[in-house]
Amino acid sequence: MSGTNRLRVPIELQCSLFFFETEIVVPVRDIQEWGELDKCIIFPYDIAFFAGIEVYKPWEHVHKHIPDLLGKWKEIEESCRTYFTERQAKRALEPMKEGIALLFMMLFWVHGKPVYLRDWPLHVDTLDIKPVNAVERLTFIMQGPARYHAFIQLSELFRELEKHYVKNQIKNRLRQ
Repeated sequence: MSGTNRLRVPIELQCSLFFFETEIVVPVRDIQEWGELDKCIIFPYDIAFFAGIEVYKPWEHVHKHIPDLLGKWKEIEESCRTYFTERQAKRALEPMKEGIALLFMMLFWVHGKPVYLRDWPLHVDTLDIKPVNAVERLTFIMQGPARYHAFIQLSELFRELEKHYVKNQIKNRLRQ
């Protein structure tokens, strides 16, 4: 298997916020195991999975990766906060998109599923672990990701999702 593959963006992940082209280069060799998020494209594991390529499936081991996802979000959050403080909203767009992608990964992966962006509101509605009004709030964020209020909303969604995840983990431990 080569180091990178040019793959079609799977129908399950087609979303104009993240993908402008129908094909994307995926570093398949780098996603055979869990790696640093900043070295990968958005949704690399999910893209390869839907393309039928055997790669590591982080949603099957999500408890190991939540700290990495949250750590990456903290880095992105700090960058976005700086851009918005300096009134450089356009520079915040790319990190905001990356943050939105991380939130989708967390939302789906904590349920043991790869990310589904096609008809995502329907999929998110079926999830048990999610912030209140997640669909409405994510819709607001995705309609204007370079707005300060979208950043605040995304930060709150991360905090709430982390709390719901921890609460669910505690419940599961108590049941055992």
